[in-house]
Amino acid sequence: MRSTLRSYLAQNLVFDFIDINLIKPSRLNIRKELGDLDGLMASIKANGLLQPITVRIRSDYFEVVAGNRRLEACKRLRWATIPCFVKDIDDKTAFELSLIENVQRRTLNPLEEAEAFKQYVDEYGWGGITDLAHKIGKSVEYVSHRIKLLELPKDVQNKLISGQLSPSSAQELLWIEDDEARTQLALTAVELKMPTKKLRSAVKLIKSGVSVGEALLDLTEYQTLGNNDEEHRVKVIEEAILVLRICLVRFDNVVKKAAKYPELRSTLLEKRYTVHKLIDGLIYEKKRIEGAKPS
Repeated sequence: MRSTLRSYLAQNLVFDFIDINLIKPSRLNIRKELGDLDGLMASIKANGLLQPITVRIRSDYFEVVAGNRRLEACKRLRWATIPCFVKDIDDKTAFELSLIENVQRRTLNPLEEAEAFKQYVDEYGWGGITDLAHKIGKSVEYVSHRIKLLELPKDVQNKLISGQLSPSSAQELLWIEDDEARTQLALTAVELKMPTKKLRSAVKLIKSGVSVGEALLDLTEYQTLGNNDEEHRVKVIEEAILVLRICLVRFDNVVKKAAKYPELRSTLLEKRYTVHKLIDGLIYEKKRIEGAKPS
């Protein structure tokens, strides 16, 4: 193996077809799982390996920098050699290249990204969040928000990994300090398929002093509306119209009391007209919503 490796090194090539037995997976592998390789294997079998893997030189072998899944797929296809970009780089650069490729390809789940970012900044101490953001072409906020996802309870993280909870929704939960509340809100949001905007409203309620139970009730009401959102809006408008009509009845009683004060009565009648216009506007809005319903 050593002699074969030396022959590769002697050529000092940037690109080469390397004996697959001389290549080992990365020690700094960012992806925790290779995932299902059947689709990738089918693609490689039909079209070849469209993107060479990237490897670096070790003492007596090559180590994958980017392309662990492609390497494993080719091994399972019993390839003897595999096209490679060869680089003589240190751990930091290898980690950066692997991270850049995975971020660009969007092959990492949010927690894998978060863990890789944290490793770079904290565990290895290769640079700060700003440095890392610049390296991978993301904003500082993106990197810092990803790292903070690691503070969420495991149940919430699992929903995030499975794709049931979006990163944006998970980030909203970080505004709440209590892990139990975070978990309750996350599970409810997943169950109701809650959009981030609605979850954000529940989080704001809790931060303002509303109990978790009341916030959860607010989320549950969202499900009750479901596809009947238009019907609910019509009912709300009808209730508003009723309230204003009650107001008119009471207002008319006040106008009668001003009968002997012509100027005051005139002023009150003008205000009554304003309330009447509000009712007309709500009736128009109700008809507009009803007319927008699919037939």
